[in-house]
Amino acid sequence: MGVIKAAIGDGALTFLWVLCSSCIGVSTYLVATTFGVVNEMGSLFITTLVVFLIFLVFGFLGDALGGAAFNPTANAAFYAAGLGHDSLVSAALRCPAQVAGAVAGSLAIMELMPKQYHHMLEGPALKVDVQAGAIAEGVLTFIITFMVFVIVLRGPKSALLKNWLLTLVTVPLVVAGSNYTGPSMNPANVVPTNQLWTLPCISKLKMTAAKKCTFSSISVLEKRQVKKGANRMCHLSF
Repeated sequence: MGVIKAAIGDGALTFLWVLCSSCIGVSTYLVATTFGVVNEMGSLFITTLVVFLIFLVFGFLGDALGGAAFNPTANAAFYAAGLGHDSLVSAALRCPAQVAGAVAGSLAIMELMPKQYHHMLEGPALKVDVQAGAIAEGVLTFIITFMVFVIVLRGPKSALLKNWLLTLVTVPLVVAGSNYTGPSMNPANVVPTNQLWTLPCISKLKMTAAKKCTFSSISVLEKRQVKKGANRMCHLSF
């Protein structure tokens, strides 16, 4: 029953994550328009604040749902590191639940978002060939996974500071990968795009990168018990 509850929690949280993260571009546009922000740095700052607030809210939601996560690479990385409470069975069940939640979230946002903003809902999409896109996603996933381990295991105890550091790590990587895939370091977020044929290749490479980073991280960082809900902090991305 615990495994089923974990899968349901992951599916629900991923549904909400895709629903909310899809609105980051629209939120940035509306805030920038309201305050008359016209330069790119100002818009980037607004986006950073929006992402921080979303991370903070989803951190509390993850705890409320018993440590639910919305990123399959988080489950893979923390399971490989021997951290958290996942078993092989629960890890295998949570990933499909997250993908199902992502599909439901993408369908919901297309129905709920006003049509004049639909052009801002374009999800991650390949802007280069498949090999280059997969490599870019693998490298970005490796970097973000390593940084999350550093922040979670060696970072501040304050959830506020942890989420702020995660935001400062996430946004530059999103910008860095924007010319390749969007990017999406969260395999569940690839599902809502119109390029489903890229999902197996990119998702497999993401998982491989996350696992390789796990073994690299635990050889560099002191392995310690991660408090309840820490695995939800391995988010990413858009």
